[in-house]
Amino acid sequence: MYRRIFIQTDYDSSRFESIIINGENNITIRYKYDQGRPETDLNDPQCVESSTRYKSDPFFYVVNRNLPQMAELMLSTGYKPKKFEMGIGLEGIKEEEKNRPLEQSGWAYLGNYENYEPMLDVFIKYDLPNAPTKEQLKEAYEVCYDKYVLSIILAHSIDKNGTYSLKYENLTKNVLQKYCSEQNSTFSDVRTFIAWANEYEKADAMQDILFSDKKDKVVFENNTTEYIIKPYKKLTSDEIKNIVESKYR
Repeated sequence: MYRRIFIQTDYDSSRFESIIINGENNITIRYKYDQGRPETDLNDPQCVESSTRYKSDPFFYVVNRNLPQMAELMLSTGYKPKKFEMGIGLEGIKEEEKNRPLEQSGWAYLGNYENYEPMLDVFIKYDLPNAPTKEQLKEAYEVCYDKYVLSIILAHSIDKNGTYSLKYENLTKNVLQKYCSEQNSTFSDVRTFIAWANEYEKADAMQDILFSDKKDKVVFENNTTEYIIKPYKKLTSDEIKNIVESKYR
C-alpha cells in the first residue's frame, strides 16, 4: 500500500526567508531550507533516507517534488495516472462535490507551488485527467471577478459627492485586475487560469510580509530604500463607480 509523502511547496509566507527588493520592479523570494524535507538530491544521504522511508506512488512523488523532466519521462512511455488524486484545493474553485476531482487532482498543485510552468506544460501535453472544464473555468473567473470588485471597494474611499479616491495599492488587486477585470467573461484556457491562481497565491503570501510586522524579512539592495506598489492599471473615479454599480445594481 502506498503512503503519500508531502513536501511543502506552496506559497506559505512562513517559508519565506526573505523578500529581496532590488530596484523598482525586481523582487526575489528566498525560501528557507527545511532540514526535515531536504531537496531531491540522490547524492545526499539525508535526502535518500527521507525520500525512501515510505512507499510512495511514483507519479505523485515526482509531482509532489516538482520534477517535470521525470514526469515527462514517465508519461512518454505511455504511463497515465488513473485517479491522479494528490491535490489540496485550488484558488477560485468552489468546494462542491462536482469539483472534487479537480480539487484533489495534480492540477490543484500547480495553483500554489513555485516554478509551476514546466510541470503545467507536461500536464497539458499529455492531457492528464481531471483538468478544469469550460464550466469550471467560467465559475472560477466569476470568483476572480467578485474578488476584483471587492478589492477595488476596499482600496478606495468615497466622499459625499460620490467621488472615489485611492487609499492604498496592493499586490493581489493588481493580479485580479490583470486577469479578471471584465464582467461576464471567462478564463480563456487552463494555462491562463493556473497562471492567475498561482500569481494570486504568491501575491497574497508576499503581502503577508510586506504589510505586517515581519518587515525584518524584507531586504533592500542597490540603494533601494522602499517598495512602492504601482497599480496594474489606473482607474478614474467614474470607471470605479461603473464597475461597482454594474456589479451591485
